[in-house]
Amino acid sequence: MKHISLIVPDGQSNLSTLACLIGSYEIFTKANEHWEEKGNTPLFKVELTGISEKSEVYGLFSVKPQVHIRSVAQTDLIIIPSLVRNYEEALEGNQLFIDWITRQYRNGAEVASMCTGAF
Repeated sequence: MKHISLIVPDGQSNLSTLACLIGSYEIFTKANEHWEEKGNTPLFKVELTGISEKSEVYGLFSVKPQVHIRSVAQTDLIIIPSLVRNYEEALEGNQLFIDWITRQYRNGAEVASMCTGAF
């Protein structure tokens, strides 16, 4: 089973971040459900992965990670959603993620991004 970590950035969320996270989570979860309905075992373990208890989106919504990065020793795929456009601020606020993503990549994880998450 492939382990997929969807990054919930700390303090750097906008509405497109929320759309990326929800969309990705839903796609992989629905794929699993469809696969299981055919009598197969799940293909993916999908988790919203964060460094804090929740991430605020414009003070309107909050996203609660399911797991902290400390509890994810090994993952197969990391998906980085869109970020706010102040990339220097995003880097400062998410240094723990950067170190974790680097370690995971060196251990064989693939890293993908959506939209401004590429930066």
